[in-house]
Amino acid sequence: QADLTGANLSEANLYRANLEGACLQNANLHRANLSGADLEQADLTGAEMSGAVFNKAYFHQTHLRRANLNKADLEGALLTGADLQETLLREARLVGADLTGSNLAGAYMPDANLKEADLTGANLSHAFLFRARLEMAEMNNANLEGAHLTGADLHRATLTGANLTGATLIRAHLYKTGFSRANLAHANLSEATLNEADFQDATLSQTILPNGRKVGLLNRLKKYL
Repeated sequence: QADLTGANLSEANLYRANLEGACLQNANLHRANLSGADLEQADLTGAEMSGAVFNKAYFHQTHLRRANLNKADLEGALLTGADLQETLLREARLVGADLTGSNLAGAYMPDANLKEADLTGANLSHAFLFRARLEMAEMNNANLEGAHLTGADLHRATLTGANLTGATLIRAHLYKTGFSRANLAHANLSEATLNEADFQDATLSQTILPNGRKVGLLNRLKKYL
């Protein structure tokens, strides 16, 4: 288990490197290439990784809390069970990434691309996802309590059983989005696009609809459209 605390690895080529369990706290990996690297259970707390490339990298149970991954490329990366609390992911590319069971509470992710990502059971409570791309993402049983999704694109995403209590979805694109059994109590859907969205058995208590109307306790949205 290598100790690379505070190391300057900016623009380094670490393609398919084995860094399992390594300590990289506060390391500088700006624009480094770690495609295919094994970072399982590594500690990257507070690391600078903006613009780095992590295509298909392995981050199982990796510590990434408060790291800077702005504009990083994590397409196809495996981040199952990873700790990404309060991590910076502005304009990050996470297309097809596996974030099952990851912790993204309070993460800053405006304009991030999570198209077709798997966020099943992930914790996204109070995450900032302004204008994020989440088309066809799997978000079943995810926790999005208080999440900020203004202008986000979730068309054809699946959020079965997800917790969206108090979430902000103003002007969100929700075409054919699946909210079956989801909890949207106190959520704000003002000006959102809901064409063919599925709200079967969803909880809509004090939810603000696209027309600005707040609904009471009910399980069906159709009667209000």
